[in-house]
Amino acid sequence: MASESGEQPPVLIFGSHLAALGVLRVLARRGIPAYVADDTSNVITRSRWYRAADRTLRETADPAVLADYLRSLALPTAVLIACSDQWALAVSGLPADLKERFPASIDPHVAIEQFVDKDRFRELVDHLDIPRPRTMAIGEPADIARASDEDLAMGFLKPTESQAHNRRFKTKGFFIESREHAMGLVEQARESGI
Repeated sequence: MASESGEQPPVLIFGSHLAALGVLRVLARRGIPAYVADDTSNVITRSRWYRAADRTLRETADPAVLADYLRSLALPTAVLIACSDQWALAVSGLPADLKERFPASIDPHVAIEQFVDKDRFRELVDHLDIPRPRTMAIGEPADIARASDEDLAMGFLKPTESQAHNRRFKTKGFFIESREHAMGLVEQARESGI
């Protein structure tokens, strides 16, 4: 997308982990001006192509917070690329006037919500009856009792709120060593509000 002057508009990257780093690398190699809007000291800041936006913002899922940030920028336009679940929620929920000034190739907010919330995603997959790995909702340690030994031996624990889990445990999920281990992990997650 070229601006009215025919110049390539810059890209604002919202993310700080590997996906955002990959986006930054691809854009830089193509000569597309890209700036990281995420207020971070994560791995992306170590890239030779890293350029922080004039103002940065802590990761948020709140479209209103992102809208206030975007309205405060002097940029006439920029393409937005969301590189995390939380940023995707914020970008997809922007008001129409900002979507025109700051376009993004992203699904509607209601669809993003459906996929980011793993409980809602599981319900959708169950409703559509599409092929999927066998899953079992676990909310508390006692729920582990419903799992067979085979399920536990071949399974893993995956949180419904993966970003909060990742911030707390530095992993996307857990492989299970034993029934007691699984119960302990579920209790730790529950105590952490995940």
